Amino acid sequence: MMTQSQKSLGAILRAWGPACVWMGLIFALSAESHPPFLPPGEMAFAYAFRKLGHFTEYAILAWLIYRPLRDQRRGVWLAFALTTLYGASDEWHQSFVPGREMLFGDWLIDSAGALCGLVVARQWQRWLARNGAQK
Repeated sequence: MMTQSQKSLGAILRAWGPACVWMGLIFALSAESHPPFLPPGEMAFAYAFRKLGHFTEYAILAWLIYRPLRDQRRGVWLAFALTTLYGASDEWHQSFVPGREMLFGDWLIDSAGALCGLVVARQWQRWLARNGAQK
């Protein structure tokens, strides 16, 4: 039989584990150096793909952070703050990786992705509530 503290630990891991795993994936991807040279036709595609990647990975992270906070009064804002702070720390981390740099524009893209992810998550939560679905 599980003790109360074991049940609590399990609940915490289920709530926060996915966000922590996703943060680890972002960290690992940020530790990769970019290829030094791409043919001109591929550079524009790679640039757009990387920027879309920033947006998407932070939209997902914001949603994963919002999940355990969704019942709190300011859960959306707390999720946004935590996600954008992680984005800033990720940009700082990239400044130590050869071939990478810390870019304010990337942090803005991360923040926009977080905002978009939270808008979608909030709308999804409202839709579920209106249609009688459980959390």
